[in-house]
Amino acid sequence: MPLATTVGHSTEGVCDLGLDCCPHSRSGTNAQGSAIFEIEGRDVHLSTHQGPTNCPHGGTFSSIQGAGLIDCEGLPVTLVGHVTQCEVCGEVGTHNQGAELLEVAY
Repeated sequence: MPLATTVGHSTEGVCDLGLDCCPHSRSGTNAQGSAIFEIEGRDVHLSTHQGPTNCPHGGTFSSIQGAGLIDCEGLPVTLVGHVTQCEVCGEVGTHNQGAELLEVAY
């Protein structure tokens, strides 16, 4: 079952501004979420939400992908593996940490 991302969960990707130190890895942390839907006490992170990147050049990433069948406030919920994009260099990354969204037993 896919894991949904929430505020505080991490991302990973690449930074490439064409500088001598680039390309290099970058990480990020989901900073925005919707308080309408919580998982394990944390706000769920949605497509278009952002967070800071842990990169020597600074910056912010935006989540650019979400689950088409699961939405909140009209925005898709992001899952582990969904794509992020750095707003500084434009390179993409992915969500790499999440929590179980829903488990149904029958």
